Amino acid sequence: MNYITINKFSNIPLYLQLKNGIKNAILSGILKDKDQLPTEYALCEVFNISRPVVRQAYVELINEGLVKRIQGKGTFVHREMIFTNLPYNVDYDTLIKDLGFKPESNQLSFEIIDKEDLPHGIRDMDSNVYCIKRIRKASHIPVYLEYFYVPQNKFPNFDEIYQENIGLTKALMSYYPDVKYIVDTSINVVILDDSLADILEVQRKSACFRYFMNMMDEKGETYFSRISYFPGERHILEIIAKEKDDVK
Repeated sequence: MNYITINKFSNIPLYLQLKNGIKNAILSGILKDKDQLPTEYALCEVFNISRPVVRQAYVELINEGLVKRIQGKGTFVHREMIFTNLPYNVDYDTLIKDLGFKPESNQLSFEIIDKEDLPHGIRDMDSNVYCIKRIRKASHIPVYLEYFYVPQNKFPNFDEIYQENIGLTKALMSYYPDVKYIVDTSINVVILDDSLADILEVQRKSACFRYFMNMMDEKGETYFSRISYFPGERHILEIIAKEKDDVK
């Protein structure tokens, strides 16, 4: 419980000190998703505070979606993250910050693959390809997994300018500022294999949105591509059907 500090001489209410200590531990990653929190009795004993103080702190943490209480088992960290239409959001970092989380980007691998080994759904490229595998997170919780495919002949010194935490789509588009890009996208639902589910920290064999994006010029030549995996546990896609105007 060293992540909790209680100062009885402070003007800050005791329940708020307790709540903030636990909340900061969750947001900083000290406490992980599904970690069990101390019992109300244990907190009362350790910090010599009353049961109503602990109960109020826990109720507010529950109301903020940070923890949940399971009858007969205890209180657990519970990061309730549900994103709507995230594949189509152009500014991930701003969105995550606006929701009160810390955006993160962690590179898992960076390699060169043969153009013949490109996965199904990626448009043909006429050179070998840089493949960057990254996990995007919000306050240490995996949000989605992405693979970027960048042709060497289009970006010959890409491995020298690439940085792990950059907004990769914007950086690649700015490499050729005069190109009028056309975005070709598609999305389908797949069942996650065990390795991807473990990376995304979701249930194995659960459903996932797989998003394809091919960035092309007006002639249909591919400049770079991306495949992203958005676990169904944390994502909702809204489809809006519109009727075409009557033909006159």
